[in-house]
Amino acid sequence: AKNFTVSDIISLVPTTSHSKVLQAASVAVSQNPSAINTELQIEFGPAQTTTNVSLSLAGTLTFNVAGDYTIEFNATTSSGVGVINKKSIIMLGIKSNGAYFGVPVGYQTALNASNSFTQTRSNTFNYTALAADTLEFFVFRDGFGDNVGGLANLRINGGPLPQEVASASLIVSKLS
Repeated sequence: AKNFTVSDIISLVPTTSHSKVLQAASVAVSQNPSAINTELQIEFGPAQTTTNVSLSLAGTLTFNVAGDYTIEFNATTSSGVGVINKKSIIMLGIKSNGAYFGVPVGYQTALNASNSFTQTRSNTFNYTALAADTLEFFVFRDGFGDNVGGLANLRINGGPLPQEVASASLIVSKLS
């Protein structure tokens, strides 16, 4: 039998660290598709370029340097206002190099004639990128629901806390 020390075991575990390379948030009050079954590319505010990644005004994330990244994508879905006994179905999808990456996720909400239901959704995932790879983020309304809803910001009135939650935000970290 072999005896191991803690330092023997620790030396076998690879060490990685995260370094934030981009943070962006949309200033748009809403990002709503124009019709059911129609994609709308999500934007994350002004264009930015760093050594590792760049973000276009339209919301396309381009990897300038190959590597392993962690992506945190937040979207504040809003059901919209509609006819009672109808529903809003908001879908979120991601494309890698123009093709869907993973499976789109959907959120169904019963409609209310006077109030919209709003909730921030968070999705964090790892992505191994080649230089020039792209990610695009989309919102769309599913045809089984009513033609309302999309993304919206949240406003907080008063107090010392941050006053707004973006309709969409993105944090990109590089693993090293």
